[in-house]
Order: sequence, then C-alpha cells, then structure tokens
Amino acid sequence: MKRRKIISKFYSITSLFLCVLLVFSVLALVSCQTADPADADVTEVTEELKKVVRVKKGILSGKQISGDNLEIVDVPVSGIPEGAIDSIEAVVGKYATINMVMGEYVFERMLTSEAPVIDESLITYIVVSDRIENANGKDITAELQALIDSHPGRTIYFNDGNYTISSTVYIPADKEKAVSLRLSNYAVIKAAEGWNAETAMIAVGAKNEAASAEQAANAVMGGCLDGAGVAKIGLSLENCANTFVSNMTFKNLKTSISIKQTADSVNLEGVTVNGSGEGSVGIVNESSRSVFSTINMANVSSAVKNSGKDNNFRNISAACAKPSAESVGFYEAGENSIFELCTAQDFTCGYFIKDGVKSVFEACNAYWTKADATVQNAFVADGTFNSVIVGGTARFFDESSENAYIKLNTRGSGLVKVPIFDETLCDDKSYKTILAGSVILIK
Repeated sequence: MKRRKIISKFYSITSLFLCVLLVFSVLALVSCQTADPADADVTEVTEELKKVVRVKKGILSGKQISGDNLEIVDVPVSGIPEGAIDSIEAVVGKYATINMVMGEYVFERMLTSEAPVIDESLITYIVVSDRIENANGKDITAELQALIDSHPGRTIYFNDGNYTISSTVYIPADKEKAVSLRLSNYAVIKAAEGWNAETAMIAVGAKNEAASAEQAANAVMGGCLDGAGVAKIGLSLENCANTFVSNMTFKNLKTSISIKQTADSVNLEGVTVNGSGEGSVGIVNESSRSVFSTINMANVSSAVKNSGKDNNFRNISAACAKPSAESVGFYEAGENSIFELCTAQDFTCGYFIKDGVKSVFEACNAYWTKADATVQNAFVADGTFNSVIVGGTARFFDESSENAYIKLNTRGSGLVKVPIFDETLCDDKSYKTILAGSVILIK
C-alpha cells in the first residue's frame, strides 16, 4: 500500500515538472520568434524612427564610456532631459549626435540624412581632396586658387596624389590673407601639358600686393613641384618675410626657386633639386638675411645665383648637368654672404666671385670626376678680389684640363687660407700672391 502511494506521488511530481518544462519551452520559442529591435540594421531614417533613438547604452566611468556591458536600446525622443555633457555617435541615422546625462544617452537634435554644419574655425587643415572633387584627376587651378582665397590664415593640405595646375597659383603674403601649403611626402603638384604662364607654378606674395604690405610668415612644405619640362619656374617668393620652405623636391624646371629682392629673411632647408639639364638653375636669390641649408642638386648648369646681402649658404651640394663656359656651381654677386661646407661637382667653375664682393667661403669644395670639363677652376675672381677663402678643397680630374685653384684678376683685400689641392695639377699659380699659410697637398 505504501509502495503504491510513493509511486503515485512520484508520478504527480514528474507530471508537474514536465508541465513546468513545457511552459518554459513555449515561452522560449515565442521569445526566439520575436524580433529584437536592437538586431535590426537601420539604414534609413523614417518618420517612425524619428520617434526613438537607437543608441549603445554603456557604463559611465568618469567621462568615459566603458566598452564592457554595451547593449543597443531604443530611447524615446519625447521627454528627453536637457543638460548634455559628452557627445558620442548615434547608431541610427547617417548623421546624429547623442549626448549623455547621468550615465544615459539622450537625443540632441533631429535625425537627418544631411551632413551637420561644420564650424570651420575649429578645423586645423583644409584638405584639398575633401574640398575639390576628383582633385587627382583634373586641372584644379581655379578651384585651388578659390580655396586659398577663401581660407585666409589656414594651412592647405595635399594628401598623397597628383595635382595638376595649368597656370600660376598665388599665395598672398599679406598677413590678413596669407595661407601655408603643406604637401604629404608623396603629393605632387605638376604643370599641365597646356601650361601657359611665364611666372612660377606657386607664387608667394606676387598677387596684387605692394612690398609695404604687412607680411605674414608663410610656409611651403613637403611634396614635389614638377615642371614637367613646360613650366619655367617652380616656386617664387616676393613681398614676404620669414617665409619657410622645407622638405621639398623640385624637378624638370629651368629655375626651381626664385627669390626676389622684396623678400626678406627666407628660410630654405631640406630641399632636393633635379633640374632640367643644360641651362637650368637651382636657386636664384636676391633677398637679404636669408638662410639656405641642407640642399642637394643634380642635373643643373648652376646651383646658386646670389645677388642678395648678408645671406648664409650651408651644406649645399650640386652636380653639373653638362660642363660649359656658363656652368658655375655658385655665383656670388652679393655682399657679406657666408658659404660653408658647399660642394660643386663637375662645373667648369666651382665658385664665381664678382668684382669687389666681400664674402666668406669656408670649407667649400670643387670636385671633378671626369675630363668633360676642359677648364677646371675651383674659384674665379672677376675684377678685384676682396673675399676670404678658408680651407677649400679642389680635386682636379687630371692634368689634361686647364686647372686653377683660383683665377685671379686684380688683387684686393682678399686672401686664401690653407687651401687643399694638388699643386702639381694646378696650371695657374696666381693663388700664391694671396696665400696665407701653406697649401695642404692631396693626391
């Protein structure tokens, strides 16, 4: 009897357990078949969706949102509190802003498919490819000029790519209108096949400005200016002061950089020039109080032509394209300039010094690596020699050429200190009349 009661009770408990299990199974099935609104991939902002904001709700930790325990929830637009603190990105809509109050996310403005209004005063760089459609595939001259003119006091940035211009692009030097150009390492501004300007590809301070205008410190940095064999001048500077040019490459130009007398205190460094061959010049400078440093040039007929005063040229190396009577590494017609650690290779004349010029050449070298230059003059003094040459090295290729450490016309107040060359290969002995110390022999 007791055994029957126990079995009966067991069946009753089992039945109850199965009923409960069945109920939970049904509930689970219904739950699985009910779509979770959080799982929906919202691709369009509808009128219905404007009533709620779908956001990621997380844990507030200070002013940061913890990535742990994130879930997607719908927050009603109606009754949203004010006093937002931190902005985060909404999940719903193409453009929307969600703010956080007391650890909850709330809707700040109506969802829209239109881009939000951008406060350009907060933008650091104006990116060319963001503002000019298909900037890499067309002539952007007019659009680029408009971009420069409409963003005074800003930096115009060129990311990697090729940018074509068909005429001069002007950068104002007036401080109220000035901009700076910043090119990425692999950004190239190239002259179009239909180039139709005699002026430079990029001209700083040349557009409707007087030299007396209050000037800004412009900068042109990075990338490459490619004249493509059609543009004559790469970069020109005038009516400007303290302009900074750095880390740039210039190629296929007759004159890579032209600096006018109305420019002052230019800083040029880290520049590479690959000229267009015979007749091409690296730098033509008329400015004063400027500094030129760490510059490499190749395939030019002349590296530097200077007529300005109180300039410093340091660590500039240049290789001649083809020796000729006009091929001069460094042409000095200015006053009180200093040339340091410069090297002229395979030019007919390494350094040409105009009549009466008082400048200093320290550790400046002239090398010849072949017999192409039938005349190999390290220095030539035109007229009266008033400069100082200290420790300059001349390496003549061999005795087949007409060699001179310095071709001297009229002795003035100038002198040569401890020059370094092989006297047995030097045909012109006039250096002895201005020699201080002795010659250091090299073979």
